[in-house]
Order: sequence, then structure tokens, then C-alpha cells
Amino acid sequence: MKADVIVIGGGAAGLAAVREVRRLEGSAVLVSNAAPGGDCTYFGCVPSKAMIAAVADGADFKQSLERANTAANHIGETESPSVLEEEGIRFVSGDAELVSTSEVRVGENVLQAKKGIVVAVGSEPRALDVPGLGDSHVLTTNTFWDLEATPESICVVGAGPIGCELGLAMAKTGVKVSIVDLAERVLPTFEAEASQIVHNLLAEAGVEVFVEESLAEAKMQDGLLDLETSSFKHIKANYVLMAAGRTPKTIAGADLLGLRVDHSGRLIVDE
Repeated sequence: MKADVIVIGGGAAGLAAVREVRRLEGSAVLVSNAAPGGDCTYFGCVPSKAMIAAVADGADFKQSLERANTAANHIGETESPSVLEEEGIRFVSGDAELVSTSEVRVGENVLQAKKGIVVAVGSEPRALDVPGLGDSHVLTTNTFWDLEATPESICVVGAGPIGCELGLAMAKTGVKVSIVDLAERVLPTFEAEASQIVHNLLAEAGVEVFVEESLAEAKMQDGLLDLETSSFKHIKANYVLMAAGRTPKTIAGADLLGLRVDHSGRLIVDE
């Protein structure tokens, strides 16, 4: 199979790239090992905003999650392989491997790019190692949306946008929420005034915020997690929701082509 441009990764960036190629009347192939849409559609922007809106309308925890997943699936239908094919974009499902600067292997097939390859494989939730914390009590921003029962309490690790959004929404449905972050304030990359507004909203909703803190140890006690912070404070919770940033995904074959990554795993580019 040949095309002007081969895009690897079906998230927001990959979708934007293939659709731009088609707008410019070029031929495009999108390669993805998951449903098109990626993090934004299924785990981030869309469901979090839908959950916030549902809670504002009076929905409980379970109802708000159902509404969030419905919204994500609705958006996903506009980005499905069949929709992309109707737009003139070939969709190939599978894991991609860079063979050369103009070739991509997917399974036993080698795709050829006449003008270029776009690598947009995205990222995944960052995992933090907390001694004593087992996987069965850990949620990520990917798995959170699969919860079937309303938890009594959740400790959110990470006070960035998604951690604050979900923490505030959960608190408004009656879940006891704690947020822990190493930074000196919530939303540390935003202006201090905006950070303070969000902090106040969290406090008004009953969220306990622990800044300049990390989780040092976890143990089970009476069916709940007993989480000890770096300053020896204790937090009780049913789950820990990891929302402490994301780790770049890798692309097979990148090292063979001389592509370099930085200390965090991101591809180094010249512009």
C-alpha cells in the first residue's frame, strides 16, 4: 500500500494530520493499534467535561460516568474507521514499526510513504511506584471510566487539570476526595490567580488538598488503603487515582533510523 503520507497514531494529533493531508488533496493512511480518537476522546477532554456537566445537572456518580462514556462514544463515532474511509483516509489496524524513512511495517505488510511519515503515537498515564500499593486499588485516567460502583473515597495523585476536574466532580457527587501533589499549589503550570480559584472551589466541595506532598507508603487497614504522605500525614481511601502526568509512548524502529528521545522519552525534533 502506498500513500503520500502515513500517520502513526490515531489520537487527536494523528487525526488532525490525516485530515489535513486530505484537505490538501493528498492521499493518507492512518495506522493505529486502538480505536481512532485516543486519549482526548475516550479518557480525557471529552469524558471529563461531560462528567462535569452531568454533575452540574444533578447526576450522581454512576449517572455522571454513564453520561461521560456516552459522550465519548458519540464523539468516537465521528472518528471511526468507516467514517475515515468515507473521507478518503485508509485505516490500518495494528502495531507500526519504522522500517525506513519512507516505510512502515504493520504485521506482514509494509506501507510506503511517498512524501513523509508522521509519528503521533501519544502517551500513556504515568505510573508512580508507591511501596505497598497494589494494582487492584490503583486507577488511572484510562481505567477510571470503567468503575461500576460508586467509591466512598478516592485519593487523587496529581493536581493538574484532569486531577482537579475529576476530583471536584467526584466530590460533588458525595465521594470523599483527597488530592496529593508535589507542587506548591494546584494547577502549578497555570497562573497563580487561576490556581487559587480552583483551590477554593475544591475546598468548598470538601476536597482535602495536600500540596508539596507525595505518597510514601500504602497498606491495607480495615478494608481501606492507609496512605502515608511524605510528611507522615495519613489518608484513607478505597482507590488511588493516578493523574500525575503522562509518559510518551515509543515507536518500534525509531532507534534504527537515528531518531533520538530525551530523558522523558519524547522524540527530539529540530523545530
